Amino acid sequence: MSKFVESIHRFCFCCLSCLEALAIRWGFFYLYIMIPRKKKNCKECGKEDYIFSKGRCKYCAYKYYKKPGPSKNVKEKIDLDTSFYKEIWSEKAHYCEECDKDLGSKWERYMFSHILSKGSQPKLRHNKDNVNILCLECHQRWEFGDKKSMKIYPANEKMIQLLKLSIS
Repeated sequence: MSKFVESIHRFCFCCLSCLEALAIRWGFFYLYIMIPRKKKNCKECGKEDYIFSKGRCKYCAYKYYKKPGPSKNVKEKIDLDTSFYKEIWSEKAHYCEECDKDLGSKWERYMFSHILSKGSQPKLRHNKDNVNILCLECHQRWEFGDKKSMKIYPANEKMIQLLKLSIS
């Protein structure tokens, strides 16, 4: 048994003076004491159990915890984006504007690349002029690669100027 454990056994934890003596001897500034929990009746189901939250047992308290998932605002944005993308898909050709790759008949969210990002310009999120239809590789290049080397860059640069003027 270690010296620390042996010396603790010499003290009882019956009163505040014994705890203070232990704290002074070992230089503890704070001494955390675990208070024994008692079973009580749950306010919701009436069972005798340990109380967790607002007078309810663990099982009743769990019912009221928020479940992880998108908020209402996020769901609304996703729904608006979906209808916006469907509208663009029906109006534009189903080819990548950069490499002319056929994108098939079914659209995916990654195919719609915002010229000015949704984060930096939320007002332009649903502006049709602010969207290019790109394949995944070209979309990645536009977002994270060398934009200036892409063939859509000159047209997008002009569009950026027009979009920025429309915001101000």
